[in-house]
Formats: sequence, C-alpha cells, structure tokens
Amino acid sequence: SSSDMNDDENALAVKKHHHAFLAAALPATVALSRKSKVRQAASVVTYKKSRKHFKTARLLLDTIRKNNSFLSILFVYHEHNPRWLRAFMAWVDCILIFFGEAVAFWWLYPRGLCENLDDKKECAKPKSAASWGRKHTCYWDDDDSTCHFKPASTAFETASLRLQMACICVMMALPLIQIVSICHERYL
Repeated sequence: SSSDMNDDENALAVKKHHHAFLAAALPATVALSRKSKVRQAASVVTYKKSRKHFKTARLLLDTIRKNNSFLSILFVYHEHNPRWLRAFMAWVDCILIFFGEAVAFWWLYPRGLCENLDDKKECAKPKSAASWGRKHTCYWDDDDSTCHFKPASTAFETASLRLQMACICVMMALPLIQIVSICHERYL
C-alpha cells in the first residue's frame, strides 16, 4: 500500500512538472489563455520570470503611477480628494499652461505690430525678442512701401525664441496654477 502511495505521489509530481514544462514551452499569452492546470503553472512561471527580470522596471512604473500628478488621478485613491475633482484640477492646470503659451506667443510674435506702421523710420523702431533686442522685429519693403514682420533667420534666433517662449509660459502658468491650487485646498 505504501508503494501504491509512492507511485501516486510520483505520478502527481510528474503531472505537475509536465504542466509546468508545457506552460514554459508555450508562449505566455497562449498558456495563460487556456483554462486548465497549464494556466495555473503558466501564471506561476510567468510571475517568477517577470518578478526576476523586470523588478526594476516594475518599481519604476509603480513610482510613476503613484507620484505623477496626472497618472495618480487614475491609479491612486484619496479619501478626501475624489477622482473627479483631481481630474478637474488637472484640466485646469492644462488650460493655464495653454494660456501661458498663448501669452508667450503673443509677446514674441506680435500680430499686426509691423503692418500698422506707415513709414520707414517707424518700421525700424521695434526691437526683436529673438536677438535679445539687438535686431529689428520689422523690415521695410520698398517695392510696395509697407512694413512686414521679420521672422527668425538663424537657428540660434529660433532656439532663443523657443527658450524665451518656454520661460514666459512657465512664469505665467506656475503662479496661476499655485493660486488655483491654494484656492482648491482652502475652499473646495
């Protein structure tokens, strides 16, 4: 009777290992999709492999999910701060950043500034933000006697305009976001 018991245990162990080997041989998506002991073995094998090989990536993703101001809306529960309110505040933050970008664009690329100037002397007065005030924003076209906006001509001027635009956007948006955040914490 003890030999029968040992044979049954051996057969069970062989079946268990067979399922594990079969699960390891199959692609993870196929093995996990089957409803059988192969699926159970595959989930154990897949979990052990992913835990071993992707531990650092898993920790990084968990940290990003929990600490990112936008992703934490979906993945983190706050008892006193419901998701809809946090999502609304994220939307307000985006609107304020867009507002900062609009103001920066308006400041660096003034619409109608040059077109409203009527003589050559007046056209030469506005200074360019791209060159930090060393060059002119407008140029005079002698053919049709009109003043036109002069776009950035070099890569340095383009990079300078982009840097100034980013700085102006941050200087406009961050204080507004902070004010809205303080109002949200105190009054909502």
